[in-house]
Amino acid sequence: MNRRSLQTERDYYRQQAAAHSRAADDANRLAGQLSDSINVANAKIAAVNDYLSRFVDRLDSADTDLTNALSRVASSVGAGLNESASDFGVKDLNSGNSALLANVRGNCDAIIDRLNRDIASLQSQLSAAQQRASEESVTSYNFSVSENQAQHDLDAAELT
Repeated sequence: MNRRSLQTERDYYRQQAAAHSRAADDANRLAGQLSDSINVANAKIAAVNDYLSRFVDRLDSADTDLTNALSRVASSVGAGLNESASDFGVKDLNSGNSALLANVRGNCDAIIDRLNRDIASLQSQLSAAQQRASEESVTSYNFSVSENQAQHDLDAAELT
């Protein structure tokens, strides 16, 4: 090969190595962003679970205690007056709370389900980005090896 052809070949390999190196960097950057997004989603799930355990579970327990206490009051009043406890409506004082708590718990579960689906999608994208980064790095390396060989051939041609 003549000197000009060797320079052209070397420059081509150099450009290809650089382009694939940039592509690998881009894929690694994307993988980092996806990893950060997964961490954020996991933190949100932890926050929702914390909310459930700190507030909703406590309220649920307090609601059960209140319902039981109201039932005892109604039974005591009913027994004392020789009437049916349901005639006093005492049990109904707390009837809406459990439905509200179930609604809150259902909404929290829906948020967790959505976040888990998001995480699964992000993990799939992360895997693809990591694979792409790996492939681009290998391709860049191979072009660098070819560039070095072309430079070696160019140096040898200059000596002759």
